[in-house]
Amino acid sequence: MYCDGSSFTGDVEAVNPATNLHFRGARIFVAVIEDLLAKGMKNAANAIISGCSAGGLTSILHCDSFRALLPIGTKVKCLSDAGYFINT
Repeated sequence: MYCDGSSFTGDVEAVNPATNLHFRGARIFVAVIEDLLAKGMKNAANAIISGCSAGGLTSILHCDSFRALLPIGTKVKCLSDAGYFINT
């Protein structure tokens, strides 16, 4: 579900006073993975993170941190179904 405008990379303590937006997507990402680990993903032999559009970019940006949050023996794959944005 799309809920972060920075591909889950934001980690700013301050709230934007003009928009009341909270840029804390990195914290959301870690919280979601920790919740999934607690619900049994810690026992997974295989894990995949994927997404399309902004979620595809997220899967690229967080592939290494996703791997780091999982147990050592887990086989991890990261799939960007779409979402490579070039700044032109």
